Amino acid sequence: MEDNQDYIWMRQALELAHFANSTHEVPVGAILVQDNQIIGRGWNQSITGNDPSAHAEIQALRDAGKQLDNYRFPGSTLYTTLEPCPMCAGAIVQARVSKVVYGADDPKSGACGSVFQLLPSDTRFNHRTDCIGGILATESSNLLKQFFQVRRSKAQPVNLGFPTMNRATKNKQQFQALLLDVDGTMAETERDGHRVAFNRAFADFDLDWCWSEDIYGQLLTVAGGKERIQYFIDTYHPALPQIPNIQEFIIELHQHKTAIYNQILHDSTIPLRPGIARLLQEAKEQGIMLGIVTTTSRTNVESLINTTLGPQALNWFAVIGAGNQVTAKKPAPDIYQYAMQQLGLPPQSCIAIEDSAIGLNSALSAGIPTVIVTVTDYTREQNLTGATLVVENLGDSEHPCQVLAGAINSINLVDIPLLKSLHETPQ
Repeated sequence: MEDNQDYIWMRQALELAHFANSTHEVPVGAILVQDNQIIGRGWNQSITGNDPSAHAEIQALRDAGKQLDNYRFPGSTLYTTLEPCPMCAGAIVQARVSKVVYGADDPKSGACGSVFQLLPSDTRFNHRTDCIGGILATESSNLLKQFFQVRRSKAQPVNLGFPTMNRATKNKQQFQALLLDVDGTMAETERDGHRVAFNRAFADFDLDWCWSEDIYGQLLTVAGGKERIQYFIDTYHPALPQIPNIQEFIIELHQHKTAIYNQILHDSTIPLRPGIARLLQEAKEQGIMLGIVTTTSRTNVESLINTTLGPQALNWFAVIGAGNQVTAKKPAPDIYQYAMQQLGLPPQSCIAIEDSAIGLNSALSAGIPTVIVTVTDYTREQNLTGATLVVENLGDSEHPCQVLAGAINSINLVDIPLLKSLHETPQ
């Protein structure tokens, strides 16, 4: 039996189907949800990847495996816009997915009853996977029909709001935009800013909570301040005051924390990380567009830029994508998709700079092929597979760059010529 939450999750899968359409793939999207969080995302990539197994469901399972360092996901639900085929149904059962929710029926190869009856799985399997269909079926079906109508007429796919590309131009896009994360990437604001502000807010609310550097490092696996507070409550079970509505309490607490954070930036400037100011200036001078892609608020972004680069520097950025502008935060690709849509650029024209596995996966999920990671003490031990280059920092005259992983062994600076070279090198 479906519920309202099924429709909410399916809409996120449908967004990935739209993205697949923009890359000339059969428009199917899928997400894997566990404990009310998305742990895997996928869309059809068989054509662009020359991989017959790269269906949306398989891609979502692969993504979850990388994120959780596991190959089985008990208690999870997979949402996909099209009834799974036999290949995907088999993988779903092997992955111990508990439930499948799908949109449109597949009358040619559906494995949930349309053609084959592999799901719900029967007692001969070691694991049972349930399934229901018909959630946002019309929207999912219409997108597929539109795709195949266009394909049969040999016209270009309809632009549904996402950057487009085709296989012929996939590797010929020029480097046109540099997209940067903020917290941890541009400045060490997590440890010295946000963490301190959270603890001060807790004290102001008479909460006996204290986020040490170690605890905060664990909490950073959750993107977003309000989400981080909720995760702390759910995981650490701290003492709570007598309150009628926990969600309203979290919102009020987070708003107070944000005010404290901005006061910290105003009173004692947190410096930019080595090489950030230099690289931004180089990009500006060489006509490379700049964009911000972050889960923090726009107010926090503006405060950091104002106190480090000056108010005029806000005009350097063609787009500032903040957390409240998208529904799903990193590692979802939404904030990158938003920024690229505003710039009118495809992923292949962009380079991303991040500081964590969450940010890296967000950029990669958005299709950006070149991602630089500048690690922090919180993130240097994370799984950064897929990064083009992993460095201590971007480098300046006093802090030369140290390469931790990547094709390049030794460099002093990450500059625009190096980024152009990395962008032109097939990944």
